[in-house]
Amino acid sequence: MSQSLRQGTLTLAWLTSRLSRSLCVRSVISSQGVKTDRLSEILGILPKVQCRNLSLRRNDSYNLESRCHRCPLHNQRFSSSALSWSPKEEDELSRQTKESPVQSHLPTLPPAETIEELREKYKCLRKTKKNRFVLRPELARLVVNKVWPDGNLAKEKALIVETSPGPGILTRQLLNSGAPQIVSLEREKPYLPGLGALASKATGRLRVMHADFFAMHYHGTKDLHPPLVRIDKVFEGLKAVPWEADIPIKVIGSLPHRNERTQAYLIASQLLERLSSFKYGRVQFNVFMSEGCYKVISQPAGNMSKYRALSALMQMSCDIELLHSEPQVSFRLPTSSGEASRTNFSDKDLSLCLVRLTPKRDLFIKHQLSQHQAFVFVYFVRQVLAKRRQLMSKMIEAWAPGHGDIVHDFGYDKETLTGSVNPTDLLRIYMAICHLDSFNGSWMGEDMVGYASRVLDQEHGVEYDDSLASRGILL
Repeated sequence: MSQSLRQGTLTLAWLTSRLSRSLCVRSVISSQGVKTDRLSEILGILPKVQCRNLSLRRNDSYNLESRCHRCPLHNQRFSSSALSWSPKEEDELSRQTKESPVQSHLPTLPPAETIEELREKYKCLRKTKKNRFVLRPELARLVVNKVWPDGNLAKEKALIVETSPGPGILTRQLLNSGAPQIVSLEREKPYLPGLGALASKATGRLRVMHADFFAMHYHGTKDLHPPLVRIDKVFEGLKAVPWEADIPIKVIGSLPHRNERTQAYLIASQLLERLSSFKYGRVQFNVFMSEGCYKVISQPAGNMSKYRALSALMQMSCDIELLHSEPQVSFRLPTSSGEASRTNFSDKDLSLCLVRLTPKRDLFIKHQLSQHQAFVFVYFVRQVLAKRRQLMSKMIEAWAPGHGDIVHDFGYDKETLTGSVNPTDLLRIYMAICHLDSFNGSWMGEDMVGYASRVLDQEHGVEYDDSLASRGILL
């Protein structure tokens, strides 16, 4: 028999020993004698190797009784004494098991629907040209592993909010991975019965709501009808924590295809203003977005065509991390020929990027940015970067007459263009002119200022500072 085949069989025996350590060592030790058919069933590596009379002896180390057996693959002998482990390895395995317990107590969920079943059950999926639902279990597992690298959510203390779960493939994977508390917000009615059935088997770990995460209202008293919903109803019972505390909410899903950059801008502005979900603390987003949108939010200063207000607001307020890039066709049902069509996609949107947005812990302490100063700052950035080739000194003159030369204090000269100022320096410049006597924002317009006043007034627990009101900003 060839040397390569003999070596391959010995390699399989070694793999068996390694798996026996990681998968079934605890059951082996507890039973003080393993039935070989059970061991073979668990490992599933050498089903044809007839291991006889394997027993457990406890001396200085645990080891399986050494016996030689014939492998029917090539009629050669190998020793089962390789299947051994030491007390030190046992203690290490015990420690890892305690740190990451297997979720054996969780109820078994029904298997996810196949592509054919999804096609038959949800006819609306076939009508959606640019769908962003996770439709394949393998993609759901990848997403969970990227967001939670250990793959076990049993210790997650943050509330997991899933946006537009659709058929619930990702929802099922989150539950199977041990997520203790999930709120799934789905705006499309056809998917609600399936999600409700999943929630009934999740023993209180999943709450399904007919709601749109990106259309939550955080002020006003007008009655709303689904999918519009008030934020207090979504996060009922959740207590707000200080901004510097651990993350209380983790959002997973995708940005809506329609007006996705507008939604990204709203996330950045609400973060700085600490409105909507951000009034509960730092909210982490793990969402799919188009490759074009990701390039905009991560675009550094200096690129006059691509550096936007959205770029500056997102970079100064969040740590941005690209976790994964997935072809857009993975989110679509295949055609009758079995292939997903690539039509109706521009080159920049052929892939969806899984991006993590984590609000900076020291954002408000470091810059001493109050909530109502943040509202004016968002307007300041939008105006400054509306034309990236205008002089920064002239923009400062418009906001604080007579102080255009303040750019020198931040390492810039009077010829510096607004598109060349990095996001952090935009915030530093704004905080500097906020304390100047000539700073007067009343020219921004009574409608905009009145809107800001109403929004902040309806937020509970907001502390006001009269310093801006004395300078003409009526907040």
